[in-house]
Amino acid sequence: MDWAQLHPNSNEMTHYEFEILETIQKNPDIHHNALLKLVVPKFMAKKTAEKAIKSLSERGMIYIHKVGRQTQYSFNEGKDQINPEDLKKSILIWSLVDASEVKQLKQRYSELSTMQKTAESLFQIQLALQNISKLTFLEALENPNEEPLKNEKLKLKKIIRNIIDMVRKDKDYKIVYPVIIQILSSRKLDFSLNIKNPELIIKS
Repeated sequence: MDWAQLHPNSNEMTHYEFEILETIQKNPDIHHNALLKLVVPKFMAKKTAEKAIKSLSERGMIYIHKVGRQTQYSFNEGKDQINPEDLKKSILIWSLVDASEVKQLKQRYSELSTMQKTAESLFQIQLALQNISKLTFLEALENPNEEPLKNEKLKLKKIIRNIIDMVRKDKDYKIVYPVIIQILSSRKLDFSLNIKNPELIIKS
């Protein structure tokens, strides 16, 4: 992940990818040319189809295998089987990275412009919120009536509180804090973070 930028919708699938998935579902083990014939040009251009196929393969959503000279596509066996421990380990590793990033932000925060302070604080808060959501998702998969990951989520909440405290104690808090609260409460957040040229967009 590029820590210099946050694109909230970067992991969203395109409607072209869904068309490819639906076509494969209707035609198990379909070969490459037959797949293209069904989707091109009815749903998309050839280059778009090949790009969608490549993206799905990289995501692990489809399985590509060779049968003779033909390339065939099928759904990845076991893709719906989530290993809770692997998921938990991944989330906790990223949480440690997030905590380290916050420490670095604190060291240079006072030197940043108000736009940079807002953008970088929001970036770190978003990362923590995403990990809290993932842990909640994992709990829901295992047992929705219990909170076995409560302590892990508390650590992430403390990271968020540390960021807010940092913002409140800064000389520019009257500008930065209200903007952060407004953007987070709007639920229409779209911003990219660039140290030299940060950009914040509040969608209407």
